Amino acid sequence: WMRLQAYMSAARSQSHLHENRSLATNLNSVIFHTRMVDQLDEVLDDVSDLGLLHYYPKVLEYAFAVCNNTSQARYVIAVPQTCAMFVDGNARFCVEERTTLGERGVKAVNHYLELISKDVSQLFGQMCDEYVRLNSTLFAYHATHILKEGRPSRGEKSRKHPQAEFIIPGKESERKSREHVSRLDNCFAQINDLCYTLNHVPSIMVWGHTFVPREYLLGPVEEQFVRVLCSLLKYQHEAMDIARPSEVLSGVIVSLKLHFGLGHPVFVSSTIFFHLVFLFSLFFFSYIQIE
Repeated sequence: WMRLQAYMSAARSQSHLHENRSLATNLNSVIFHTRMVDQLDEVLDDVSDLGLLHYYPKVLEYAFAVCNNTSQARYVIAVPQTCAMFVDGNARFCVEERTTLGERGVKAVNHYLELISKDVSQLFGQMCDEYVRLNSTLFAYHATHILKEGRPSRGEKSRKHPQAEFIIPGKESERKSREHVSRLDNCFAQINDLCYTLNHVPSIMVWGHTFVPREYLLGPVEEQFVRVLCSLLKYQHEAMDIARPSEVLSGVIVSLKLHFGLGHPVFVSSTIFFHLVFLFSLFFFSYIQIE
């Protein structure tokens, strides 16, 4: 039947396929019902095969964007898994396309896993910045500033309502109702879903390559952690000044606790991570002292 279709589709054929639509309809029906009886397993494989989606990359991009920006973020790992099936979409009549489909699947899986890990690292950086800011409100000079504003000066009447320049520590935990959601709550929910999806499968096999989703977190999270450490120093090149060591240490401890909490939804070796970050950050200064 496939040879007949090719013959009737040629320009030199005496009878063309588009002129005999009833013939094509009847033969397709006969072949389909025959396969439903004799080749049921192959029909199920063909129907459930998602490898044909490599012809429609926009569909996968749209599905990834929709899942990643909604409450379905924990199922976004389905997109890289679908890309791993690109090789299965190769027809047995075109064996030469198998290499192209395999390479395309490898690039697609790597691309989507990098996007997921990048989103996790950005959320981790936002949470670190917010926790460092909240921790800075507990420093002593903020308390003395409030006491100074509340104390009446000489020749002036006492002010009943002293104005504070910042939110009192603990105020961010108040909720008017259970439906009120803060920025940190949204970050916690999103990062929990994305870590869940990275930990959903231990590995993805594509064209002789093995991808481990949770290992993609090491590089982006390390970059965000180094960025947070640099921001804690508050280095000023002109004045050659940095922040107080006690404040830096306090911010580092907060960031470390947050990273340890990241290891609950997804397994990340925090010990190796900290050794790499701190050794890389302190190697330059040790080298200068040795010289």
